[in-house]
Amino acid sequence: MEKKYILVISDQPVICDVLRRLLAIDGNFVLTASDCDEGLVAARLFPFNLIVLDMDLDKSSSDAARAKLKHEAVTVHLPVVLISARLPARDLQKSDASTETLFSMPFYLTEIRDAVNRLLQPAD
Repeated sequence: MEKKYILVISDQPVICDVLRRLLAIDGNFVLTASDCDEGLVAARLFPFNLIVLDMDLDKSSSDAARAKLKHEAVTVHLPVVLISARLPARDLQKSDASTETLFSMPFYLTEIRDAVNRLLQPAD
């Protein structure tokens, strides 16, 4: 299986660490960023296959961070897994289910791992 590159963007060190360890189990290279701007810098340096975005970022609004990722040339094509402790799924704008998946806390780590693996599968 080809190694995949995953970017985790969260200002919560515990979330970054847990997701980095979880997603590395499958042989993925996982890099973390503490905010969206740091994540975009990383995205210009590494060929990421997927982004996990914490929608509860303190530095910028979650909608602004999401919009940046969806409009930046290096990230516009990437699938995104959204996680949030505050936003129920019904509060997010409609998104393309093939490129975005939302998990509202609490969630099981296996759900995140399964969603990431599904989104990383090549399209038929």
